[in-house]
Amino acid sequence: MPSPSQAAPSYVTIAAAAEQVGEPAHVLRFWQQQFPQIRPLIRAGGRRLYDRATLELLAGIRHLLRDQGRTIAGARQVLDQHGAAHVRALGIAARDQASSPMPPDIVRGELDVTAARAIDSGTSAQLVGEQLVLAGIQMLRDCGAGAGTLEMLALAYEQPKPATSAVR
Repeated sequence: MPSPSQAAPSYVTIAAAAEQVGEPAHVLRFWQQQFPQIRPLIRAGGRRLYDRATLELLAGIRHLLRDQGRTIAGARQVLDQHGAAHVRALGIAARDQASSPMPPDIVRGELDVTAARAIDSGTSAQLVGEQLVLAGIQMLRDCGAGAGTLEMLALAYEQPKPATSAVR
């Protein structure tokens, strides 16, 4: 039995690729003309079939053009300078970022439950606050928050607390 890495890649039609990438099929055909790195498998009769790597590349190109506002020439330049693997990684990151976040009322409810459990167990207010921060960071991870957001939160959380002077 072949290992997963040796298994034949699965392919999707241009209609399914267009839906996954979030662009109409005619745009994918146009991009194929503009970017030689896009090489779908073309079957008899001209049917285009896209593998996972090509879908990731298309998502990366979409990110460069739509999210970053680059021109076709600008996206080509990124591909030439950094390579297809870099643009595929952008596509994966953009897809992960696009995962729908939890609705605010659910986040608030989860944080309230966390605080109530801590208070019921006799935990100090400071520790309850720390637990809420950690729960919030975990929820951001679950929602697909980017590493930059998590890093900023971690740095803010690790900042030394200001010393309070006792007034006598």
